[in-house]
This record gives sequence, structure tokens and C-alpha cells, in this order.
Amino acid sequence: MLSVLNDTSASEVLGTLGFSTVGKNFVASTTQANARASIGVVSSSEAGEGLITRATTADVAAGTNDTKAITPAKLKLGFSASLGVNGFIQFPTWLSGVRFEWGRFLLSSTAATLVTLNFPTNCFVFLPILGEVPDQADVEVGGYVVSNTTAKVGYFHGGPARTAPIVWFAIGN
Repeated sequence: MLSVLNDTSASEVLGTLGFSTVGKNFVASTTQANARASIGVVSSSEAGEGLITRATTADVAAGTNDTKAITPAKLKLGFSASLGVNGFIQFPTWLSGVRFEWGRFLLSSTAATLVTLNFPTNCFVFLPILGEVPDQADVEVGGYVVSNTTAKVGYFHGGPARTAPIVWFAIGN
């Protein structure tokens, strides 16, 4: 809400901002829209310059307002990443909150292993991939999602017990 005390103070403030205030009446201007209209300032559009309002976090998340500007801080809000052998990329809610996670570890062919995931809501896909194992005949790897925080991986080999490198990738939100 913009409140103007009198014509003199409004003229001084707007004059320092570079607006012409000659012959304008400010006393009745009680909202931003009325104040802008009273001095001839227009809203910004794709066709021309003007003033524009900043989007709130809720505006950005909704993704439906085409009249407000998004600041760099709002664009980054909710984005995070940990890049390494084991890591993740988390996209903000305005990009559906999609999260990618990955990692690697050694797995014995004699036991299944639980993998810790960090999805806040859901894990949609978990893909274990078998690394290089000498004499790969009769080798299988399988896995499935147990919950948004856990997946289970098993490695089966027709020969003697051995370990195998497992690389995994998961998608969720």
C-alpha cells in the first residue's frame, strides 16, 4: 500500500526518481496502481517498458503468473547438489521437485544389501548396474525400491562367492 501525505512530499520523492510530477494530483492515490496511474507510470509488458512487481515464492511455485519478475534467489530456491561418486541433484519445487541420486559400492554374491536413499517423498526408479566382474558367466544383479529411503540390491553368481562393483541410479522426489 502506498500512502502519500501531500502533493509536495510526493512531488519531491517522485522528482528524485526522475518522474515528471507537474500538474499531478497525488492525494487520492492510496494504492500502487492508483499511484502509478496518477503519474503516468505503466506496468511492464512484453511490448514495452514499465514497472514490474517481484514474484513471491508462492508465485514461483504455482508457475501461473506472467506479470511478475523472478529474482535469481527465487530461481535457486530449492536447488541443491552434492556431486561425487555418491551424490544427488535436487531440483526446486517449481521444477516438480525431481531428485536424482547415484552411488557405488562393492557387493558380495552371498547376501543382498540395503541401499540408503534420501528421497523426501517417493522413489520412482532404482537401477542397479553390475560393474566389471571376471568370468561374468551366470552373473545377475537385481534391485527394487523398498521405500523412499531404502532400496535392496542382490547379486547372484553361479560360481564361488565373490564381490562385484555395483553402480546405482535412482529417480524420485
